[in-house]
Amino acid sequence: MPGGNSLTYLENDDIDGNSIKLFVQGGKGYLGICAGAYAASNYVDGYYQGWGITSDVNTKNENYEGLLQISTTSTGSKLINGSITNIHMQNGPAMYTNNTQVIMATFADNNTGYQNYAAIVADTFGSGRVILSGPHPETDPQNPQLLTNMLQWISKRI
Repeated sequence: MPGGNSLTYLENDDIDGNSIKLFVQGGKGYLGICAGAYAASNYVDGYYQGWGITSDVNTKNENYEGLLQISTTSTGSKLINGSITNIHMQNGPAMYTNNTQVIMATFADNNTGYQNYAAIVADTFGSGRVILSGPHPETDPQNPQLLTNMLQWISKRI
């Protein structure tokens, strides 16, 4: 699920959140970037419920556009080759969870006010895999390797 407006996803009669949950639960993958991450999270603080595909992940509404540094966790080294990378943020979520093994990267700077909050999380839902990313690896500066690795992870190839 790409960026955009998560309420559009959640309130759109043509997008069936329960079908998405069944798809992932049955062993498929879900990659949510920006609005797609908000929609799949458990809750957007102070605003609305998400689909809960990642029931341990809540999000904070963040209003920042521009480059940010993210820092890879040891778990996230499977996705990002290196410990720190610059990535584009377009009002995507800052995430938090009690389940620390799912955090792949955190915000390394405090431009958003959410330093050390999760920038990228990975989780399972049923037999499927899920990655939520606040930042956009597909926009300038593009990080095609990160995007490729995210897709390979949710498809159980890494």
